[in-house]
Amino acid sequence: MSFVSVLLCGSVLLCGCASLDRSAVSGTTEFQRPYISEIELPEAKAYFGYSQFRMLILDNRWDEAIAALERALVFDPEAVSLQLTLAKAYLHNQQLDEGGQVLDRLLQQAPDHPAGWELLGELRSYQERYPEAIAAYRQLLKKKPADENLRLRLIAVYDHQGEIQRAIAETNILLELNPDSLPGRLTLARLQRSNRQTEDATRTYRELLLRRPGQLQTILEFGQLLEKEQQVGQAIDLYRESIRDNPELLAVYKQLARILILQERYEEALSLLRQAHRQRPDDIQILIRTGLLQLSLEDYSGGEESFRKVLKLQPDDSRNLFSLGMALIGQRQNEKALEVLGRIPQYSDVYAEAVLQRGYLYRQQGNIDRGIKVLQRAVDAGGQSVEAYYYLSAFLSETGQLAAAGQVVRQGIERFPQDARLHYQLGVLYDQLDDRQQALNEMEKVLAIEPLNADALNFIAYHYAEQGENLEQALVQAKQALEQKQSSYIYDTLGWIYFRMQRYDEARVHLEKAILLAPADALIQEHLGDVYRSLQLWREAERAYRKSLELDKTSISAKDKLQQLQKGYLPQ
Repeated sequence: MSFVSVLLCGSVLLCGCASLDRSAVSGTTEFQRPYISEIELPEAKAYFGYSQFRMLILDNRWDEAIAALERALVFDPEAVSLQLTLAKAYLHNQQLDEGGQVLDRLLQQAPDHPAGWELLGELRSYQERYPEAIAAYRQLLKKKPADENLRLRLIAVYDHQGEIQRAIAETNILLELNPDSLPGRLTLARLQRSNRQTEDATRTYRELLLRRPGQLQTILEFGQLLEKEQQVGQAIDLYRESIRDNPELLAVYKQLARILILQERYEEALSLLRQAHRQRPDDIQILIRTGLLQLSLEDYSGGEESFRKVLKLQPDDSRNLFSLGMALIGQRQNEKALEVLGRIPQYSDVYAEAVLQRGYLYRQQGNIDRGIKVLQRAVDAGGQSVEAYYYLSAFLSETGQLAAAGQVVRQGIERFPQDARLHYQLGVLYDQLDDRQQALNEMEKVLAIEPLNADALNFIAYHYAEQGENLEQALVQAKQALEQKQSSYIYDTLGWIYFRMQRYDEARVHLEKAILLAPADALIQEHLGDVYRSLQLWREAERAYRKSLELDKTSISAKDKLQQLQKGYLPQ
């Protein structure tokens, strides 16, 4: 009796499953066979185990459920349906080897069982045992040659195995059997793309669009192919035609907007996103992209409007709160921005950036102490942001709290020992405390992390220039710094090194470049005056010293140099 037939056995047993002795019927010999309870039958015990399995999986007790099913099979080992159910249970429980063994036994017993072959094909494909998966699907396709889903699975296995030509051949068979198969033609185009048959893929996509005009997936994939082949203009035309034919293809709007943004055609992209927004006013992604584009175009009021709409649909979303805050900062609505940014929770991935923005806003308002408190809370909470340590240290230094600034930056270095900015900041603090050697040590640590760090190279080079020593090394380092960053203070360092080397013409060139970049820097004006004086350009030197004194009336050195110049070299 099979597993399924046990369901019918009840009625049979009620009538008497066991036969009686003929002699008992004739009355010649009275003999009664012992009664056999139906619950003692193997089939009944198997059904009971299966029932237990069904109950246990409802409670998600899969290990116990599988054990019950295994017991059921002991009583009815030939039951194909029980074996298939057990195989599925093993696979659900990630017992792949056990599931495969059950399927192998099942198919030896029932070699034409379609569900068994299909499940075995899926399992072997998942296990990347591709030849076995191919054999399973081919066995099944003998019975179902026109089954599109099965052939697509076989194609996928060939593709995973790297046999793209075989995959293409199977796809062509599928299309011969079903020329209108959308999955078949899309699969063919994808295989041609991965096999670098660009012309064939292009032809397949175009043919598919003729058969299925406006088919979204075809449009998107074909557009991506055109983009990859640097045929961006054709991709744009494809997207525009598709939108014209079907204005509701929102994914195409987004794809086209992305290209336009990459090409810095921001106004066109914004116009397109507004058109998409009219189609779907509640589509959050379109609103977010519109808002971000408005921010990049410095349309802060428009960005505010967009992100307020987004926040009505997604209240308190951290990223959108941050974007709204940036829109308000752009409009100089700093109080509103502080309120919005203050709503971003500590667990958010934009919390650290929000804290920095709030600290900056408080500093901008002249309330640097409030900014310090905000940053300090972030650091005390175990801040994950290097910037929090960096700017808190900078704010403390700005208010003259050098010891506290040093403590903060050292905490930051403990958490982020390979961060060059923190080591640089500590070096600057040592310099402010007149501990030049410790400052130089920190700058060397910076260079160990970032060998071409322009600021550290410049710091060391300027130190040597000031000391008048190691000038050749200083010159090399200053040139390296200038290659990384063309800034006024690096030009000043390079000019000052040349001055110390008595290469006055070269010093003049670099200091004049420095003063063009920073005309209000009193020290650069004084350095330029020194170079002019060395070149005996007395009037130019006088103007440079006077400008230096205008910018820094406390400069004793510039004042003394001007007086000496007036006494010794300038006509009275």
